[in-house]
Amino acid sequence: MARMQGWSPQPCESAGAVLTALECGGVDVVLVNWSDVQRRSDDVDHMFEVLDVPMVAMADDDDGVKAALRRGVSVGLRKPVDPEVVSLSISALLQQRPLVPVLQHRVALGDLVVHLANHTVERHGRRQVLSPTEWQLFAFLLAHPDRTFGREQLARGAWGEGFEGRRAEIDLYVFRLRRKVERAPRKPLLIETVRNHGYRLTAVPKPVASLSNPS
Repeated sequence: MARMQGWSPQPCESAGAVLTALECGGVDVVLVNWSDVQRRSDDVDHMFEVLDVPMVAMADDDDGVKAALRRGVSVGLRKPVDPEVVSLSISALLQQRPLVPVLQHRVALGDLVVHLANHTVERHGRRQVLSPTEWQLFAFLLAHPDRTFGREQLARGAWGEGFEGRRAEIDLYVFRLRRKVERAPRKPLLIETVRNHGYRLTAVPKPVASLSNPS
């Protein structure tokens, strides 16, 4: 199935193997069995911290799907899964990722530096880590600067098709993002509230080529 779609699957036996594959480049999406992920929680915590591609999780039941989505995966599917559903889900997911070809490893929004590889933001030497869910929302805004999105549009853009039901969480995650990316969260300048419409990122990300690699 994957090769018919032009993909080349690379089996990995551990989170460490996934990270090695990511370092070598050419990985567009990570597909995991969620029960295996739960058994290897320590290694997987590290993988989530550095992962900069979407993750699709296949779970044994609805509780597993919910747990995977709460943890920050992009798509959760319940087994048994029709292979065509997996294929279509991955295709739809990758079509939503304009950030990768446009941006490099670090970008600047004014005096805020965004480290794309490890989902951290830095201002004047103070670095903070974004959670997977925060990062998915912020990455979508980064990819569409100066565009206004309603809450349902943001939920779908950040977390994928079928997740419009999470629109109620947008306000919470925008609040959390502002605490990490704004100079004055109560007077936001980067993530602007557009009254009666939604939110927009006011600054255009600019690549930062001169910085050293983040530790």
